[in-house]
Amino acid sequence: METIVMNLNQWGDRLVGHAGAMLVQASLLIALLWLLDCILYRHLRASLRYGLWMLVLVKLLVSPQWSLPTGIGHWINPPTSLALSVLSPPESSPAQAPPSVIAPASTEEQALDVPAKDILQQAAIPTDRHTVLTLHGRFGLGWLIMCGVLLLGLIVRTFSLARILHRSQTATAELCTCLDRAQREVALAGHVELRLTDELSSPVVCRVWKPVILMPQHLADTLPEEKQRAILIHELCHIKRLDPWVNLAQTLLQVIYLYHPLVWWANTCIRRVREQAVDEMALVYLKDQRQCYSHTLIDVAQAMALRTHFGMGLIGVSETKTQLNERIKLMLYRPISKHAGLNLWGLLAILATGSILLPMSPGHRVTAAEVPGFTASSQQEQSELITQIQDTESDMITAFNEGHLEDSLQGYCDDVIQLSPGFTARIGKDSAKADRQISMAQGIQISSLTKRDQQIWVSGDLIYAIGPYAMTLETPDAHLVTQFRNAITIWQRQANGSLQVKIEAFNMSTTPGNPMTYGDLSDNILELQCCTEDCDTLPDGHPLYQTIRDLEEEFHRLFYTGQRMKSLDYYTENLQLCCTGSELLRGKPAMRDMLIKTAEQDNLVNLDVKTIEVQGNEHLIYAVNLFNWTMENQVSGQNFTIPGKGIHVWQKQADGSWKILYDLNSPDLKL
Repeated sequence: METIVMNLNQWGDRLVGHAGAMLVQASLLIALLWLLDCILYRHLRASLRYGLWMLVLVKLLVSPQWSLPTGIGHWINPPTSLALSVLSPPESSPAQAPPSVIAPASTEEQALDVPAKDILQQAAIPTDRHTVLTLHGRFGLGWLIMCGVLLLGLIVRTFSLARILHRSQTATAELCTCLDRAQREVALAGHVELRLTDELSSPVVCRVWKPVILMPQHLADTLPEEKQRAILIHELCHIKRLDPWVNLAQTLLQVIYLYHPLVWWANTCIRRVREQAVDEMALVYLKDQRQCYSHTLIDVAQAMALRTHFGMGLIGVSETKTQLNERIKLMLYRPISKHAGLNLWGLLAILATGSILLPMSPGHRVTAAEVPGFTASSQQEQSELITQIQDTESDMITAFNEGHLEDSLQGYCDDVIQLSPGFTARIGKDSAKADRQISMAQGIQISSLTKRDQQIWVSGDLIYAIGPYAMTLETPDAHLVTQFRNAITIWQRQANGSLQVKIEAFNMSTTPGNPMTYGDLSDNILELQCCTEDCDTLPDGHPLYQTIRDLEEEFHRLFYTGQRMKSLDYYTENLQLCCTGSELLRGKPAMRDMLIKTAEQDNLVNLDVKTIEVQGNEHLIYAVNLFNWTMENQVSGQNFTIPGKGIHVWQKQADGSWKILYDLNSPDLKL
């Protein structure tokens, strides 16, 4: 049951993301097409207007992330993020915090930690392991139930129609002859069957394979031959235009997008315009019998007592009585076309309109920095950034040692996140403040902070700084505690030009040694390319962030379902994996060897991952995860849980895909 709930929650998250994006994009498209249809109603042929309305069905079939240089989404930001923010409650509190430079990581310093229960609440991780159905999970479950109800209704209607068809009678020889002649006139190949029934009051076409025309018995008995011929040509035009297939697609899409009221309304508009387009085509084959055709429509409408509803899978002569007057006026107003269906110019107009209105994702503007061989930032720029970072850190350390709490936090964003090994993630600047208050109260001083081989990657307003460092803390009894760390710090440039920390994460090195020497620590340095990307951080709720969340879910699902080797597809060739207490892994071959070794002793029972933060730009995005690995002790058979946290740095590839460049994670074990 736990597995089912977890899968429902994960699937619900993806469904809400897609539903939110499609809710806005499809609504915008339907509104634009309705406005266009109102303006050009009397100036365009119905077949062309119908083709434009078909763009709605195409939109519902393609991904909301689809982008083309011709699309409106390529030049303006669509309101998809608004839908995501409305339908998707924040994954966690916006107050997210990084570790301060004094974050404890050894047994002697555990007294500096904020109480574990408080931090668990801040990190939004339940203290018990009972998985509950989230809001998104409930949305997904409700969607499944409603889809099942609607599909059940369709099945019932389908069997009802099958019974009507089974009880129907073969048409008379005269009617069959009339059908054959009408079929030759509309140039429709294949066999079409004609049957008579007393259970319907309007002619309809049923079945997409081997279509059958069902004609009411009373119409066959009372209408003259020329009106019977008009009815048959109308139904044959439906078959020639493949309208039963389109109607089936409408039906299924309306079930899938049952939550979208404008999709239901658009389907009504499509059926209305379809009848007008069929009238237009039928008049081409009937030539000078316009008056006879309009009278036939009136006769059918007068006799019609059953309206064809959504889901019946039927195409008739007249969908509703209220539309009949509109159809007749349109026939009288517009001259009869010389050709049935769309011409080349009409098809090109639909394709051009679709290329503009369908791709609503902002997409991606390719820059030189996105292809292999990034443009290296200048040595001067790197030096200036390193100097600015060092000055900011120095000011924070000085303020801390002097007891100035607020000044010691000046280098942190309000939503900073701190990930340190052995401790729960600190979420928000207030959490960092509480941590420092405890440290100051205990008289802790920062004796030294020595960095080496720092590497910088500038990506818009994000500055990634990676490298090892040694930090020495002095306790009130003059005891020195030195920590050796590999760290990644993500800084963000502010409007005033200053830098503030968004994410600070580090792993403890197992290398012993003098505080001022690194020993073999240099072998454990993350290698980071240097490049400059002129692209600011994307706004919260951007569709690209949902894409990364989806990738995170897919990536972690592979681990839980025992398909770990497939996770290699989510890494770049030059990936770097840094785990607390383990050697730094570089490249896919090393990663593959590690996965093979761990697969031999796989005792994973459950994996619960929560992505609490996703941020970045069109080239580089980081995702912060909190996780719980539930393992089985192979000796005792008892389960135990290892909590932890990690950062994935996703990089845009030349082919447009996203892959993990850096994987930094740390189990929350008290080392």
